[in-house]
Amino acid sequence: MDVFDAETANATWVDSDGDGYYESAVIDSNGDGVADSMIIDTNLDGVADVELVDTNGDGVADIERYDTDGDGVANAEYIDYNADGVADEALFDTNNDGVVDASYGGSTGSAPADDALFPQAGADPSAESGVTGS
Repeated sequence: MDVFDAETANATWVDSDGDGYYESAVIDSNGDGVADSMIIDTNLDGVADVELVDTNGDGVADIERYDTDGDGVANAEYIDYNADGVADEALFDTNNDGVVDASYGGSTGSAPADDALFPQAGADPSAESGVTGS
């Protein structure tokens, strides 16, 4: 989730608070005019803390990735398989080894998400799930 890589070279950078530092980038990797992903660097350390990905081109993120410890590797990922705006599966790498340690939900997207496991979209997953990185 490095903020400065080849994928972001053609991104639209956003300085949302006007302080001269870019906090986020909107990426249209295929040039169709619809953003494919957005990365957000909340603490301006050059590493994306949040990545929102639109895999089906409908303009709504269906994957949310969070780097809760700032090492450039996602610790939590929420996936919305059926595009209803509610995460159907959550994946966590709590020991930072690149392997999913825990998952909740499933790939079918048929069951509603449990609010205790799936916080509001955009919420910090470490606050709800106990994910603190390692």
